[in-house]
Amino acid sequence: MTSFDSSPTLTAWRTLLAIAVVFVMLTTTGWTAVRPQRSDEPRTVALASWAKGSIAGHALPPADAQSFRLAHFFAMLTAAQRIRLADKYPLVVGNLNGAPVTLRYRANRLALVQARTVEQQRMHD
Repeated sequence: MTSFDSSPTLTAWRTLLAIAVVFVMLTTTGWTAVRPQRSDEPRTVALASWAKGSIAGHALPPADAQSFRLAHFFAMLTAAQRIRLADKYPLVVGNLNGAPVTLRYRANRLALVQARTVEQQRMHD
């Protein structure tokens, strides 16, 4: 009698059944599906908001634009408009190369105050 003539043993059948169950569970529960990941980190949310924003009828430049382009954009704005942008998007303006230094400092101070407030609230949960 050769190995081709013999039927699989009970252990082999149990192993195949277990593997089949695992594959069925993986495919039906979605573990194998690739889904886009959404980030709820404050900076990611702020960058998405910046990308959709505008001021004085002008779309905001991309946050990853070259520094000379960002400097030109901020130079076209009034002081009040710059402050409004820093107050509305502190996590973005504080990290923009090309934004005026004093404006970046203002935005970073505001971002730190906001982060501290969030952490204090979390501390009391």
